[in-house]
Amino acid sequence: MNFYQDLYRSEHRDGKDLLDTFYQVLPKVSSEDNAELEGPLVLEELHAALNTMPGGKAPGINGLPVDFYKFFWKSAGGPRGKLQREASTPEQPEGSDYTSPQERRPPGH
Repeated sequence: MNFYQDLYRSEHRDGKDLLDTFYQVLPKVSSEDNAELEGPLVLEELHAALNTMPGGKAPGINGLPVDFYKFFWKSAGGPRGKLQREASTPEQPEGSDYTSPQERRPPGH
């Protein structure tokens, strides 16, 4: 009977040690890289990324193909870029308690 208990018993009952080891070996993002990643979007970078995408593909859930954005970049790239930057930069009023759901609502809601 002990044979079968030993056979099906897991050697790793607590995965916490394994997870801690795993997280320790993951590469880390430097503070400088993090600041750049968290910075505002740059239209030139968006345009360069757009030009590397193959045509005929849908880049997101909106279903518009890359060709649409390439064709309308000059007429819509500037305002779209501005709108995209504004939408991706959350307002962070000073002194707010972000742990409270009420404080995370947009002003006036």
